[in-house]
Amino acid sequence: MRHDTQEFHHNSVTIDTFEHTKADWKRRPSRQLTLTDENDNEILALQMFLSSVLDQALRSQERAGKYLVMRIDNGKLTEVQARELLKIVSSDDRAKQLLLALESVNNSPEALWTLATTASSEPRLAGLTAAALNVAKFTHAHGELKRLIEVNAAEYEFQRHLADNPWLFGSEYSALLDRSRWTRDEQQDFMLRRTVDGYLEVIEIKTPLNGTPLLRFDQSHGSYYAVSDLSRVQGQVTKYLQRLDDQRLSIAVTDEERILKARAKIIIGRNGDQQQVEALRQYNSHLHRIEILTFDQLLQIGERVLEHLYQVIEPAQS
Repeated sequence: MRHDTQEFHHNSVTIDTFEHTKADWKRRPSRQLTLTDENDNEILALQMFLSSVLDQALRSQERAGKYLVMRIDNGKLTEVQARELLKIVSSDDRAKQLLLALESVNNSPEALWTLATTASSEPRLAGLTAAALNVAKFTHAHGELKRLIEVNAAEYEFQRHLADNPWLFGSEYSALLDRSRWTRDEQQDFMLRRTVDGYLEVIEIKTPLNGTPLLRFDQSHGSYYAVSDLSRVQGQVTKYLQRLDDQRLSIAVTDEERILKARAKIIIGRNGDQQQVEALRQYNSHLHRIEILTFDQLLQIGERVLEHLYQVIEPAQS
């Protein structure tokens, strides 16, 4: 209350500390704490913290640990708060804690931008943050790709999964373009931008063919030849590359994209035995502007990306 007008001004809570002696309880004024809701609502912050601590999940012995509590107004992080979030990635259960913290601001673009700009001045923490956020998502996506391969899923299932996870194609590419139709009446599965030169590359996705070998051995000539499924998609992609060559000038004017001697990758089949692997390597060496990759090789690309993420995270644990 205001002393002059007796009007209500703000709430105040004082927490005292008492020390128990043999004779009585002795008050310790030096350890007194007063909370108000005058400016920053300290009382509400305490209430929220106590509610979290009393939650059954947090009261479990298995969940004992340190907790970070911060107030976030209107979904906006301060630079100090952003630095505190970045430090989380150096603690246990790093990815989950960071995601929960970001969840508390409802994925606010402003909050995420503050986090990103703050991270730019902390290269090591920024790298750890990115690795922590990606490792769980990437591991799940890699596992799902493996499952799709094992069940010999349909083309559209692979196309949908890879569209959601273009990182599985590797760091050779910097972007997945939001369109796949460049020539009249024809559509390709993916068009990716190469990292090194910015040019575009066609990616055609087929199926693992249930493990059927991509190349068969001709006993009479002592050589390998492509099975019909592989020959068919090669013809399809060759025709598409030719159409791109023919229309490169109009695409440059209309879409402002450089389609000059575009290359293509075909994802099809499985590795097979070592003879099949070596035969495919020889087969690829004689192809022009087209490369054949198996789904097993695509899995290996994903594994290398995951290995890199773990290499970033693991030193921080030691």
